[in-house]
Amino acid sequence: MGLDLRTSPVCIFDLSVGSPLIHGDERENDAARLGARLAEEIRRASAVVGIGRYNEARLVYTSSPFATGSSLLDERRTIHLGLDLSTTTGAAVHAPLAGTVHATANNSAQLDYGPVVILKHETDEGHPFFTLYGHLSFESLAGLRVGQTIAAGERLGTVGTSDVNGGWAPHLHFQIILDLLDLDCGFPGVALPSQRAVWLSLSPDPNLIVRIPQDRFPRPEPTRDETLAIRRRRLGRNLSIAYRNPVKIVRGWMQYLYDDVGRRYLRRL
Repeated sequence: MGLDLRTSPVCIFDLSVGSPLIHGDERENDAARLGARLAEEIRRASAVVGIGRYNEARLVYTSSPFATGSSLLDERRTIHLGLDLSTTTGAAVHAPLAGTVHATANNSAQLDYGPVVILKHETDEGHPFFTLYGHLSFESLAGLRVGQTIAAGERLGTVGTSDVNGGWAPHLHFQIILDLLDLDCGFPGVALPSQRAVWLSLSPDPNLIVRIPQDRFPRPEPTRDETLAIRRRRLGRNLSIAYRNPVKIVRGWMQYLYDDVGRRYLRRL
């Protein structure tokens, strides 16, 4: 994006299930309201770009495209498979590596990628892999064709507005993909928690390319198993847990409770 994110001032967002940036009322998480909160975070940090984390369970994916069924309690896709780079509309997007244009599309459905580009690359050993760039401007697609050679650092396009990028606050979704599974521009950017390990194996950490120093990221929250181990060390067995597979609740809203991967439960009153 014309910046060296190893040294440029960045703001690491917390968009996890329990984050204070995310509102329990889903209407408060639309592009305008959430975008304003994220822009304020960037301003307060005196940063040039905001970073949305990889492998983060999020509560913003609440609409039907992320659901597995019609029930409000059904599992939803919540695990973010890319790295988000939040910046201003129209900001330039450059290819970090040399490659060729594998696919382009305008995924115009609400909360989809909007204009999206996939580049194909090869490792030094000749193994293919792909990088995906989502939420671009519509104009970004005009100058690209499948098979076109792209040089490292070459401009691919620009960050799109909310009315063309799927309805999100302006940002770039950047993702590494090892196997497209013949899905091309339909490859998901968010996965089901129950399939987390599978999708993470197909989409490794984009920071392998972006290379933001790890000490800029906050310490990860303890996993459910880590939390359970801490509990067992500090609390007596007389304070038992009712479930065979314990639930780690991190948020409550109205009649619902949410666990650490965004699964919704009905609160018993």
